[in-house]
Amino acid sequence: MAQWLGQRTRGFDSQTGRSIKRHELSTSHLTSVIDLTRFGKTRIDFLLNSQHQKNIETHNEKVKKNREILRRLIDVVCFLSEQQLAFRGHDESADFDNEGNYVEILHLCKKYDPILSNLQEEGVFSGTSNRFQNDLINSVAEVLLEKIKSEINDSTFVAIILDEATEIRTGAQLSFVIRYVLSDGNIAERFLGFLNVSFDRTASGLSKIVFDKIEELKIGHKFVAHTYDGASVMPSELNGLQKKVKEKYPHAFFVHCMAHRLNLVLSQAAANIQECDKFFSQIKSFSLFFCKSTKRVHLDTEIKKRFPKVTPTRWNLNHSLVETVREYHEQLADLFLNIIDNSSRWDTESYTYAQSLYSNLQNCEFNFLLNVFGDIFIYTNTAFDILQENTFDVFYCIHTVNEIVKVLKEKKQEFSKFWANVDGIYPQIKKRKTAFETEEERYRQLFYKIIDLICEHIEIRFQNLNELHFLALLDPMRQSNNVQETSLTCLKHTYEDHFDSQKLRSELTALYKDAELKGKSIQDLLYILRNSGLDEALPQLTKLCELILTLPTISATVERSSSYLNRIHSYTRNSQGQERSSSLALIGIEKAVLKSIKNDTFYNDVINNFNKKERRIELTFK
Repeated sequence: MAQWLGQRTRGFDSQTGRSIKRHELSTSHLTSVIDLTRFGKTRIDFLLNSQHQKNIETHNEKVKKNREILRRLIDVVCFLSEQQLAFRGHDESADFDNEGNYVEILHLCKKYDPILSNLQEEGVFSGTSNRFQNDLINSVAEVLLEKIKSEINDSTFVAIILDEATEIRTGAQLSFVIRYVLSDGNIAERFLGFLNVSFDRTASGLSKIVFDKIEELKIGHKFVAHTYDGASVMPSELNGLQKKVKEKYPHAFFVHCMAHRLNLVLSQAAANIQECDKFFSQIKSFSLFFCKSTKRVHLDTEIKKRFPKVTPTRWNLNHSLVETVREYHEQLADLFLNIIDNSSRWDTESYTYAQSLYSNLQNCEFNFLLNVFGDIFIYTNTAFDILQENTFDVFYCIHTVNEIVKVLKEKKQEFSKFWANVDGIYPQIKKRKTAFETEEERYRQLFYKIIDLICEHIEIRFQNLNELHFLALLDPMRQSNNVQETSLTCLKHTYEDHFDSQKLRSELTALYKDAELKGKSIQDLLYILRNSGLDEALPQLTKLCELILTLPTISATVERSSSYLNRIHSYTRNSQGQERSSSLALIGIEKAVLKSIKNDTFYNDVINNFNKKERRIELTFK
């Protein structure tokens, strides 16, 4: 029986096993297995996904709040930078009454802004550390710089302008400016930073700085001109620098920038002579005397009543100071002597200043140089005005420059006149021992040295005028029906790679025959071409307008308040005594550009740039 049952069981098991295997292979079974497997895990995944989604929402909400806070901090950075106000105080601890402009503005904003009011209460970042401020300043500057670089990339030509920034306290520095034409036809002169040249101001050192910036900006193919003021490049190095630049960039030549008053340039160059450097420092002291105290500013008002020709701006430039001090020599001496005689009515600084300035006015060397430069500057100032008004008439400009040099060299014959002016008045001052046989001989050699240096500087500064004959092609006062072949040949020689001469000749002929276009200023002509669609029909003419407007020798922006010189001088003057960085300088000087790009994209770009720097703040959405 047991044996039979065992056989029956084994038979049943075998049959059942076969049935199970068939069932396991069936579609319905496999579908059920899949559903069963998913049943448990679906609920787990749902729970996990739900929690993950909540985490994402919480994170993004925090990021949104952080970015809103950062927008406000960016505004504070922009405001202080644009207004050239210091960020930090002497003591930024909470126990100190003045925590610095940046922190104090945040305290003020917290009163009225609920987002900022919870800045620290909710454990959010404070945003007040020095590192935080510096990183945010740099981020704003980097976004601003990218905007300027995009303008440069879109331009057809660029020129480089280097000027000395003598007010900067961190050694000898140059301001680096790029000039180009914007897409709307306006001229842009953008400040890109201060360059430290305290270690090397030779032609090799300066050329390396220029070349490095050109490579960085990738503008070698559109680099057409460069210019420097009289102080940024030593006269002995100027010619060498021009040659080095010309060797590497044959189509970029040195020109005199019309934003640089010729007399100021010449005084900067002459300052390389020790006696002249001392003289111009003494001249500046007259300006400082009337600017450094309220009481003395009032004196300046009294002086202006007595001297109606004296205006505040005339105290700002060396050549104007020379003219003013020379013209009102006697009245100034009386003023300072009055202060000395009534010392009890004045503070110690004013009394000491008056003594020093009065001593200068009685000094033989000071008065000799005052007469020499006063005489030279009267002539060169008039010549500069002639050059500025006749920029397009290159032949006339060359003639004027030659006449300047000729007259100055002839002045060597007039030494006796200058010597007589001081020899008779200050005989007691010239009795010291010198390397010369007589004091008269010392002054004679100094006089010749000044004349030679100034003549050399003028000749070097204007030696490339011959390469500007093509300016006559768009001279609104001299346009005829025929293209001037000499001017066209000059353009072809200088900028052959940039123009199709045959097409340009045809387009110029069309210009000269068009009553609506002929006789327009270059800037007006370019505006018409761009806004009427004629720039596509006359591409060579449009490019010629852009080239000429890019050259710093064209004074389209000299008198405008937006001139780069005005902006840089304003920045360096207003930020004296403050800690300055290249980023702050860029924002402060190019604040007009900054204001023009302030939109949601700007804030997002600054925040994204800021987020790349090492920090613990959540600023990226998931």
